Amino acid sequence: MIKEGVLHKEQIENSVHTLRKRIYRFDVPTGQHCDRVGDLAVKIAERAGMGHEDRFNIFNAGLIHDIGKTTESFRPILYKSGDLTDNDIKIIRGHAQEGSRIARLEGLDDIAPLIFQHHERVDGKGYHGFKGDGILPGASILTYADVFDALTSDRSYHKGKSRDDALSLMYENVGTQLNGAYWDAFEKSVI
Repeated sequence: MIKEGVLHKEQIENSVHTLRKRIYRFDVPTGQHCDRVGDLAVKIAERAGMGHEDRFNIFNAGLIHDIGKTTESFRPILYKSGDLTDNDIKIIRGHAQEGSRIARLEGLDDIAPLIFQHHERVDGKGYHGFKGDGILPGASILTYADVFDALTSDRSYHKGKSRDDALSLMYENVGTQLNGAYWDAFEKSVI
């Protein structure tokens, strides 16, 4: 029985490794972002008192949460310098669903829902309209890690903010974008 559990864990890790390579082939900065999100998300999950299996799934979901951006339809948008069109926004908003689909194709059924919901907001104004308790705890944690890394990293469209500025901005969004239940665990993870 233990051997099956280990094999299952190894299969998940192998599938995640394959998808991480796909992300890095598509765009190295996106791969680096995913690595940072996975690392921070597992720290938040640990400080929030989540069990080993939840931490394992959150970490691995973080490592590949943007796998849906590796489709050819996303490539022209990645470094677009001008304004985004309505179609561009539709494609961007589809990356969570596409990422979930790709994860399921790889047999990552426990990770796929976290990827699907990583852009949901407590107020229901996220990509798919989930709100409040309808958002999986692991997805809420991924949101914290994703938002923090997006705010503090240099991007083609903005210079990264300082940790303190990012914390201040994120705190203003607790209860609307971010689930307040994870604020303390998040804050302690980035100090």
